[in-house]
Amino acid sequence: MFLRLLLSLCLSLMIGVSAVAAEPDYAKLDDATLSQLMGAGDGQAAFTLAFNAMEALEEQTVTSDQADAVIAMMVRADELGSAEAPNALALIYEGQIFETVTPDSVKAGAALERAVERGSEAAALNLGLRLLGNEDPAAHDRAFSLLDPLRESETIGALTASQLLEPYLMGYGARAPQMDKVRETATQCSEHEPSESYCAFIMGRALQSGWGGPTDPAAATPWFAQSAKAGDARAQWYYAMALLQGLGIAVDQAEAYKWVKASAEQNHINGLISFAVMSAQGDGTDVNFQAAFDAYDTAAKLGSTHALRGLSGMLISGEGRAVELDKGLAGLIVAADNGDDLALKLFDMMIEGSASPEEKRAAQRLKLSAEINEVKTKYGFTP
Repeated sequence: MFLRLLLSLCLSLMIGVSAVAAEPDYAKLDDATLSQLMGAGDGQAAFTLAFNAMEALEEQTVTSDQADAVIAMMVRADELGSAEAPNALALIYEGQIFETVTPDSVKAGAALERAVERGSEAAALNLGLRLLGNEDPAAHDRAFSLLDPLRESETIGALTASQLLEPYLMGYGARAPQMDKVRETATQCSEHEPSESYCAFIMGRALQSGWGGPTDPAAATPWFAQSAKAGDARAQWYYAMALLQGLGIAVDQAEAYKWVKASAEQNHINGLISFAVMSAQGDGTDVNFQAAFDAYDTAAKLGSTHALRGLSGMLISGEGRAVELDKGLAGLIVAADNGDDLALKLFDMMIEGSASPEEKRAAQRLKLSAEINEVKTKYGFTP
């Protein structure tokens, strides 16, 4: 859980400070030594004792008495000046650690502010993310004032970058997108955690679309590959398209089919459509009309008019199945009614006669009313 991760960061940050200051490595000290140091007024030792006690309760059903005991230890560490104890208390007071604790946002907020004043980077991240959830633009300004500098932290920088990427990309509240920061931020978090998919995907899109810098589709390919291998369905489709087009990589239809299939298996609409096309044409695989039809069918049920057009085309042409002209034409009408211009053009090509296109469409709507209603019901299209 993210909040528990923040709490564990308290201890790791504290250890880092200890190393710089040539103080004890508190995580390696036994409880007796920590108690002795706490008795001498050492707030870091007190926090470590409280943290150890809380960690020992993980994966257990915690009683009120046990929770109260840990809280008392954290309060003592807070009183002794620990920078991380009030951050831990804020999470506890919010009800994020112990189910027995009644949430108290006022106490949690005050504890967070104390931790930030004492220099806790974990608390600054914690508070900054909470302020982003506030509708007040002034809160957003303070959130970024807390979060932006944390990207330089050796311990928490990559985690902060992963949390800031979307606000930079999309904008936040009254703040416009900060595209100049997208590439640097995406690179920072994806290089820190190669198995994470989102940051690498955004970096690929930034290079592909020119977000915050020049467009370079070939340079985007390795980022899409990284994200695809981490399981992102969108990246799997983009990587497959790069393999088909040879963007910074050798053309490889079989490998492209593999990644299109992976994307389709996660019901990504573009993946499903490309899988249908490649299966029907035998690109990188054997021709499989049934697989193509099923992929179009799934994508159409997810709302894709492109897929409904492809499905209708297969019904009209009878690829791998009996021709169902009326149902195919009805599908084209529904796709066209929902904004697919190519469906309308294909429909007009299929209807012969000397009447105007509008008259032919009207006649077919009347003739195919039952089939049109059947398509709408099956695929959820309303117009």
